[in-house]
Amino acid sequence: MKKKTTLLLLSILFASIGLYAQKLVACENYDSAGKASGIYSTWDIKPAGSYIYLHYSQPQVLGPGAWILQIDRDSTGTGKFTVYKKITLKPLKGKHLTVSDVFFSGKGKYKCTVRLNGQVKATTTITVDVKKDIDNVEMDDDDASDTYYYEDSEILFCKSVDKQGNTTGEASTFDLGTTKQITLTVYTENDGNPFKTKEVYATIYKNNKVVKEYDLDITPEWTYFSFKHTFTEPGEYVVDLYNGKDVFINSATLTITK
Repeated sequence: MKKKTTLLLLSILFASIGLYAQKLVACENYDSAGKASGIYSTWDIKPAGSYIYLHYSQPQVLGPGAWILQIDRDSTGTGKFTVYKKITLKPLKGKHLTVSDVFFSGKGKYKCTVRLNGQVKATTTITVDVKKDIDNVEMDDDDASDTYYYEDSEILFCKSVDKQGNTTGEASTFDLGTTKQITLTVYTENDGNPFKTKEVYATIYKNNKVVKEYDLDITPEWTYFSFKHTFTEPGEYVVDLYNGKDVFINSATLTITK
């Protein structure tokens, strides 16, 4: 009987350790290594809604299966939650974390849960409030100091872009072709808003390893910019962009085939 009790206690202990190691947080930023920052349980959003990062991580590489992020909302304060959103997560190969940029459009309490094949991996609860004056917050004249400023930005991959910002040959998958290499334009726009930075740091990854880093000089008033990179190997690539104050701008994934 003592042996069975000991085994039971050890099983509970190991299960508790595993659950503790898996973490889901709401954050305003994360670095190129995937470390979350600006983690809060209470958030202020714009009247029209705002994006918040939901960052899930675990010690092991995320394995295959049905990864689902479910968000339930209590908008009345009565403790009664109803389904707000269900998001299918697509973890990158070899990653131990996944991040979703989720749009929240109203105040209330939100319970966020990550499941793998129906099993709960991690959960967190955040409180969201609406602030009418959030659009009037002063921004740094040189560099935008908050990821929220770039929440409507977008990264596109294309063959070329003209002086007016019109792209040609836009896609998310490209073939190396007979020359075994392809030069693409990485185009980024900020939904008509100035980037408010003089520098942009661009990093290209493949299999969690840095392929190339670029330090780009831009004008703070620019609403879009681009740079070129030549790909010589097939695979899945990730491009991360940060401004001059290491504030995250955006990230995008590109597939190169043979």
